[in-house]
Amino acid sequence: MSSKRMNIYTALLQQMAPEHLLATSAKLCAEILAGAADGVLDLNDVNAQGVLQVVNHLTSFQCCSIQNET
Repeated sequence: MSSKRMNIYTALLQQMAPEHLLATSAKLCAEILAGAADGVLDLNDVNAQGVLQVVNHLTSFQCCSIQNET
């Protein structure tokens, strides 16, 4: 996974409003992770593994987590 690409993703995510972060995370999970779980995405394919690494990394960023503002 390219560190330059991840830096760009991080910068974009940090600029997003919380509701957009949640929507983006939900869309990634629904379209990519669900595809992997349903067998649509070939987990033995190198490109698919790369996509899953990026999705995992993006959805695990702290800036993507919902913060409790109490």
